[in-house]
Amino acid sequence: MLADGISSGHADFARRVARINSGAASSKRTLFVGADESYVIPVNYGKAAQPRPRPATALHNAMEPLSLVLAFAIGIAAHGLAMVARFHLAGLPRVKASPDLEMLTQFVLGFLLALICARALRMRGSAQQIARSMGVVAAVLLFHNIVHLYPEELGRVFSPLWVADMVTSTKPQSVLFRGLSFVF
Repeated sequence: MLADGISSGHADFARRVARINSGAASSKRTLFVGADESYVIPVNYGKAAQPRPRPATALHNAMEPLSLVLAFAIGIAAHGLAMVARFHLAGLPRVKASPDLEMLTQFVLGFLLALICARALRMRGSAQQIARSMGVVAAVLLFHNIVHLYPEELGRVFSPLWVADMVTSTKPQSVLFRGLSFVF
């Protein structure tokens, strides 16, 4: 009796293997149930619908360069706001302050404020980060030129003493690097 059950089981298994090998049904998508029943599984069964890529629109393509310009402007504005906040909270820098330390402080404060502004505006891309950083660097190196152009207005914002010191110690239309003006 046991031998008959085993031999019929072997025969059923052999028929299933022969049916799969005959190629009558795809073994990847066919589910065999019982001796003679089979179900074909749909091709996309169990897979999430693939989202279709959005077509690039002219507005989307135009926004990328504009976001870089905005990020650069954020870097410039962040440096200016950091200087205003620093001067009003900590006072003017010392007369004999190290130019390297002053420049480093301006970079760090500008980068931090630009990062905070970018997080608030959700501009987290690496291209925007580079543009913001370049804006801060440009502002640190070239801010004294704005002081030469608008000494009275900036004297009200910062300090007339600081503006007078900037005008006398730097040259207009130059780059200020480590306390030295390089005319361009």
